Amino acid sequence: MGIGQNIGMNKNLLAILIAAALCCLGGMFMMSKVLQEAKQVQEAALTFCKKDVEPVFKTWDLEMLKKISHPELLKNNPESEMKAAFAKMSAKLGPLKEVTAWKNTGFDKANKVDGKPAVSVNIAGDAIFTKGRATLKLKLIRPADIWMLANVQVDQVGG
Repeated sequence: MGIGQNIGMNKNLLAILIAAALCCLGGMFMMSKVLQEAKQVQEAALTFCKKDVEPVFKTWDLEMLKKISHPELLKNNPESEMKAAFAKMSAKLGPLKEVTAWKNTGFDKANKVDGKPAVSVNIAGDAIFTKGRATLKLKLIRPADIWMLANVQVDQVGG
């Protein structure tokens, strides 16, 4: 094997290494972009919880809840049942004082609402009310640029 053949093989190896490095960099860039997008979605969902959801439980205001709810939530839960649940939980827990921690418990960008792409986030919050504690479990959905409640569950702690 002559020197010329060795140089040719080294050039091929170098080209393969450069192509592999570029692929790795591209993959890292895409992963970084996905993680950044997920972080932005989570931050927006947490802002919605603080700004729009917490006030509902400070006053147990069903009308406020209906304004921020997805139509499916309202369709699947008759207003009379929602009123009864709010009255019961309001009497047991009293007004919300604070949510000490909201935690993202799931994220799905592959959802579809009315045939259109949507993002959904599951969030749980440790809530302190005037008469007790509860865990607020929410499913939020963003079919466009507006967050909405898709599901709400209030689990009283120790009761």
